[in-house]
Amino acid sequence: MAPALTFNNPANPEKGSEDKVAKRITIRGSFVGTPQDLAEALAFAAAGKVKADIELRPLLSINEIFGWLQHDTVASRAVIDLPSS
Repeated sequence: MAPALTFNNPANPEKGSEDKVAKRITIRGSFVGTPQDLAEALAFAAAGKVKADIELRPLLSINEIFGWLQHDTVASRAVIDLPSS
């Protein structure tokens, strides 16, 4: 059986992986570096020193976004802003 994977939040060490699941946070990366490197990288993000290159678009522009994908003209990550219910 594979061991459970837990990420501790440097900004709030009491919250582990359940916080990421509840908030639907995805962490992507590679198997390069040490656990200390990962902790330092997450600390940079928690301090606001990492900026994602995204374009936040409303759901009504979904067809335009699909057009960008079909023509490979997405300049960044297109993020669809879903209205809260």
